[in-house]
Amino acid sequence: MNTDKKYLYVESYVFPFKEDRKLLLYNTLNGDILEFEIRNDIDKIINELLKPENNGVIEVKDEEIKILEEFIEKLRESYTGDLIYGKKKPFIMTPILNLQSDVERMKADPSRSIGEKAMKYLKTITFYINSECKRDCDICGSGFKQFMFCKKGRGDKLGVEDIMKVIGEAEGSGLLGINIIGGNILLYDELEELTEKISKLKYLKQFYINYGNIIDYPERIKVFEDREVLVKVLVEPDFRGEDLKRALKLLYNLWIDYGVEFAIRDERDYDVVESIINDLKIEDKSELKPYYTGENIDFFRENVFTEKEDIKEERLDFKEINGRRALNFNDFGRLTILEDGSVYANLNNKRLGNIKDDSLYEIIYREMDSGASWLKTRDKVEPCKSCLYKYLCPSISNYEYAIGKFNLCRIRK
Repeated sequence: MNTDKKYLYVESYVFPFKEDRKLLLYNTLNGDILEFEIRNDIDKIINELLKPENNGVIEVKDEEIKILEEFIEKLRESYTGDLIYGKKKPFIMTPILNLQSDVERMKADPSRSIGEKAMKYLKTITFYINSECKRDCDICGSGFKQFMFCKKGRGDKLGVEDIMKVIGEAEGSGLLGINIIGGNILLYDELEELTEKISKLKYLKQFYINYGNIIDYPERIKVFEDREVLVKVLVEPDFRGEDLKRALKLLYNLWIDYGVEFAIRDERDYDVVESIINDLKIEDKSELKPYYTGENIDFFRENVFTEKEDIKEERLDFKEINGRRALNFNDFGRLTILEDGSVYANLNNKRLGNIKDDSLYEIIYREMDSGASWLKTRDKVEPCKSCLYKYLCPSISNYEYAIGKFNLCRIRK
């Protein structure tokens, strides 16, 4: 007489997601996605199967197997699970997420500053060192809230001492990069001193300058000569091709390492940019940044919105999926400091403090405690929170804020 027990299991490489009566199984080996409508009579069994403490394996009775036949057959056909016989429950190793529990432990520990513990998560600091600029670009008023771009203001500026103080506070953190941007940073009267100090640091150092300002102030660009920094050349739509060529030639002749970032609004912009990139042979130095104007949503639907096929092609592993459950990868570890000292984790969200009044520890504490940007995941916003794909889609980006909705996708109709 066979006394083996019967166990229903889901493979260890499969990530299950369930919302109400809908189940999604994501195969981390090949990116395949399977969706199921769960009938009322098997809903309780599936819920038990998906409990974390069961590690994707549960014992099932003969009468349960009978009503699970169709579901088991689909698991078997897709190599995502099956029915197994044995005297003992098999053990399937399921990866777990440590970061979220780490965050909760920091919040619960009164003995030390949560900000101090979270310093290891700091990755990038962006400084807007000034707001003075003589150019009038259409993109100026809103582009900087969508991606890294210069902006004009009231004339405020950060002092070199303030900048270096913040960088000093980040010593021993997880900091990897420093970005220097502003209005026109070539008009910053302490640029030579700042560049000299910044260039000696161990981090990746990037200075952002509009291509037109390079042309207008060719002598001042020499401050980057023989420095271990990267100059990021910002190019707005409707740019002047000949001026861009002159700007890049100037950097090339001075042996200044550079990259180019093009803002594009539509297919026409894309064609123009593609043409000059090919002409100048700068494919490996160029990035394209879609720019939302309020009138080009169709361009975003075609080129920015997420499709099911995009998710399948990405082939996420357990670590990446678990990361998206806890963190916003577009914001996590990043701080932006404006020319008046105001600090943001995301320029579209609430101000965290001011470097003239608050330490870096205090600022990071506020962000980790509130979760407004670094921990803002799709399960916290509508309508994403009720979607099966919420942990498979890319993290919330600045484009969601610009467009005014979080579901920039064509997954749910």
